[in-house]
Parts: sequence; C-alpha cells; structure tokens
Amino acid sequence: MHRPGQAVDLHSHWWPREFATAVRAGRRWHAWDSDLTAATPRIVAGDRDAPAPVDLFRTDLTERRERRAAEGIVREAAMVPVFLWGYELPAAEAEAYCRDVNADLADAQAASGGSFTGLGLLPLQDHDAALRVLDHAVKDLGLYAFSIGTNVEDANLDDPKVVGILEQVLAAGAAIVIHANWYTRAGRERTCRHMFDNSVGVPLEAGLALASLIYSGLLDRYPQARICCSHGGGWLPYGIGRLNLRYLQGRDSGLLAEAPDRYLRRFHYDCLVHDERALRLLVERVGTDRVVIGTDHPYGGDIPEIGAVRWIAEQPFLTSREKDMVVRENAAAFLDGARSSVAGSGDGRTSVAGSGDAGGSTLG
Repeated sequence: MHRPGQAVDLHSHWWPREFATAVRAGRRWHAWDSDLTAATPRIVAGDRDAPAPVDLFRTDLTERRERRAAEGIVREAAMVPVFLWGYELPAAEAEAYCRDVNADLADAQAASGGSFTGLGLLPLQDHDAALRVLDHAVKDLGLYAFSIGTNVEDANLDDPKVVGILEQVLAAGAAIVIHANWYTRAGRERTCRHMFDNSVGVPLEAGLALASLIYSGLLDRYPQARICCSHGGGWLPYGIGRLNLRYLQGRDSGLLAEAPDRYLRRFHYDCLVHDERALRLLVERVGTDRVVIGTDHPYGGDIPEIGAVRWIAEQPFLTSREKDMVVRENAAAFLDGARSSVAGSGDGRTSVAGSGDAGGSTLG
C-alpha cells in the first residue's frame, strides 16, 4: 500500500556550508567571489556568474529535515547546484575545491540520522585528480554516490577522458546521478530567450548525456551500473527510435552489444517531466521500477503547487503498489545498493596508476 510521507528524493541541491557563510559575508571561497551589491547576491568566478539567493541555502539540517518532511520527504540525495561543478577550474584548484565540498556533504550525511545522502563532486576535467578525490570520498568520507554534469566543458560523456573516470566510479560500486550543465549546455547560443536555456536546454542536455553513455560502452562493461538521470532523461525516452534507426542502418552499431532502446532500462529517471502524458510514456518505456522522485529542492523545478510526491500519488494510471515504488522503494534501493556495493568492494579504493589509457589526461 502506498504510504505518504515516506518519500526518497534523488534530486535536490545543497550549498556547502562554508560557501554559504562566505556568500553571506561577501567573502571569496575557492574560485568564487561574492557580489552583494545586486538585488540578489551573486557569485563570480572569472567570466562566469550565478545567483546565490541566501534564502535558498537551507544548510541547517534540522530546519531542512522539517521542511522536507512537510513535503513528504524522509530521505534525500543532494548535490551542489549545477553552476558549482567547477569543471572549468585548473586541476589542482578543482581537486582542493571538490575535497572541501565532499567533506561538507559527508559531514551533513553523518549528522543527518539517515535523512541526507551526499552526492559527491569529482573534478572530471582531470583523470588523476578525479581518482584521488574518488578514493578519498569513498574510503575516508563514506560517500557512495556522486553527481556529474551532462558534459565536462563541452566534452560529452562518451569522451574517452571522461569515460576513464566514470569507469572507476562504477568499478568502486558507487552510484551516479546526472544533472544538466548550465554554462556549457548544448545550443546555448540559441536558447537565450524565453527561458529556453532551462525549458529546452535541460532536456536537450539530459538526452544527449544518456545517448552518449549508451554509446560509450560503459553499460556493456558494467551492466549493473547504478545511474540516474534528472528531468526524466530529457528527450531520450521519446526520441530513442531515431537512435535505433541509425543503429539498424549500421551507423556505429559495432559499438553496442544491442540496439539503443534496450539500454533504456539500465538507467533510473526522476519524475520531473511536468506532464502526465510524458510521465506515462516514461513509465511505459522504462518500467515503474526505474522511475524515482526528484524535486529540485530548494529551487523552482518541482511540480508547481503540489510537489512531486503528491503528483505521483494522484496519478490515476499508477497502482498503489507502483506509487510506492516510485515514491520510496526505487530510490532507496538505488542508494542502499550503492552503499552496500562500495562497502563490499573492500576499502572502495581505486588505483590511479594502471587504470586505463586516460591516465594523466586533462580536458581542455
């Protein structure tokens, strides 16, 4: 029977607490300067800037847990906001930044009483730095899931330099949650008006990321990989037929063990598609057991007025059992499975040396 108030959220955001403190004080933190002169505080790093609304930081765990409980959420997996990936930073600076972010996430995870899972951050622009951060995160900090962008400074997720890192994440048993990039989204030159950067750019990025992972070969080498994509996988569940068409015509078909549509069920997908018919299609394509709650908390991507948990609970095409799977069971199994896999892999440590041809490579 569906149990309201027991939801697990695989898509929320968290400001590192030292970062939040620095913004409030107008101080620098790592590469980011704080600008308090605007109506909404902003952070600036080089030629990139982003809003930093202090009312959305939500870094007090007790207050956050109460807010989440009011939404029906008892457990969440949280990543830093997407404009804080830091993929543009030099390798050494990015490594130090990711270590500090992960330490904060791990501290929140340990102090939360089970209500908070930190989605660690990796410097994907540099292979060796990423593996050092991964080693430290899983062995010393107790993290077992990581957030990644849909591209790394315009390199798709099938780029060999990126694949070499993701392979080690999966080899460690850790889970991956994918979220659309902001600064380097596809089509950014043509999505500058009407909020197309978000409404068009996000699903465009999500679908491209999953298509890239399918063709990367990772899913053939790691068939039990735990990978979740935010925003319902973007256009891919709808447009998978075109990938199948080119596969059947022999376009790069030698890269895959089976047709592209057979890989759809290898991923998990959050429910943030904002349309009942799109949700129906997603469930028909991938199965109820592959769909999870996502809320975008504390930002504005949740289902308006009622929230994702209630939206799923009100779907007439889902049975009570299926609602319970989407709201709670699927995400809990995703996270708990990763935690067990990391624990079962020994110390969870990967090896920088001898871990593939991408060793020592830096994107850019």
